[in-house]
Amino acid sequence: MFPPLQKGRIYHIYNQGNNREKIFLSERNYLYFISLVEKYLVPNYNIYAFSLIPNHFHFLIGIDNNSDLPDDKLHLPLSNLFNAYSQAFNKENRRTGSLFRDRYRRTLINDESHFFIAFQYIHLNHIKHGLSKNVLGYKWSSLKLYCDDLCSWIDKKLVMYIVGNIDNLVEIHLKRKSQILDDANLDEFEQL
Repeated sequence: MFPPLQKGRIYHIYNQGNNREKIFLSERNYLYFISLVEKYLVPNYNIYAFSLIPNHFHFLIGIDNNSDLPDDKLHLPLSNLFNAYSQAFNKENRRTGSLFRDRYRRTLINDESHFFIAFQYIHLNHIKHGLSKNVLGYKWSSLKLYCDDLCSWIDKKLVMYIVGNIDNLVEIHLKRKSQILDDANLDEFEQL
């Protein structure tokens, strides 16, 4: 059972393609998914991190206490995103059926340490899957957006308050790179 979405809480949200199939086949797919993130998630959640891998995705989101969404509708932005993307992907690729495995999964983030484990894991996920060896070398991860002053839809305030500056943020990821990839305490993430 997954924890209910609640205002004032932070969650690691993740899912993969049905039967581990790819959910992103082209750059156009990634761009469209991100446009839907901006449309559905950004107005309703604080997005701290994301990573889009060819057959799965990860998000680290917070739900603001002042959200206009009623408590029983906090899931709607995520549902709208996944439904809109699935319909477009199925239409484009002339396929039917579920694109994603079951419902999206979520883990409640309990404290700052847990937040940073998930934050760094998400940003290093492309290395784990052999998509790049460079911490900043993956296009579909929010870590690069932390370095982009023009990106306003990633909520950088909390992370930058804690780490101080971009150099520290990158250094933290570089130091944790091998440890995160080998960490036995990340079983919840290893299911993907």
